[in-house]
Amino acid sequence: MDGMHCTLIHAVGLSRGAVDTDALVKEAGGYAQMLTPFILTFDRPAVGSVGVEISGWPGRVFTKIVEILTHVTGGTGACFTAAPSRHPHMSVAYACAGAEAIDALALKAALADIDQPLSATVAVDRLLVEQWHDGTRIRWNPIAEVPLAGAA
Repeated sequence: MDGMHCTLIHAVGLSRGAVDTDALVKEAGGYAQMLTPFILTFDRPAVGSVGVEISGWPGRVFTKIVEILTHVTGGTGACFTAAPSRHPHMSVAYACAGAEAIDALALKAALADIDQPLSATVAVDRLLVEQWHDGTRIRWNPIAEVPLAGAA
């Protein structure tokens, strides 16, 4: 799962220059030190309306982090729309130009024909800051890592 990410919050309309990033990372780091590293387990891929994703659990810890980051980002005073993730998931493919030609039922059948478990676990010990997408691809520009309590 190298290179995969589990988005916590989209701060729609918030650019890096519109907020004191150092202060934001410092405040998020204070909250992160109250959370210990944990494991997310991700299941078999599912074909959805906007792409293919794998859902994960446990949701409770994930939701707590999303709530904290939404609060911290909202406290910056910057103008943006918060779009917090509602459940842990990783997108493995997004629908884009040409997606209408894909036979979703055939894709679902092909996934169902894989006769083995497809779940995997991911150790969560830090939060990465910043990504953006151009409407086609998600791009990473990591500007900070915020470790959880006790992370190496």
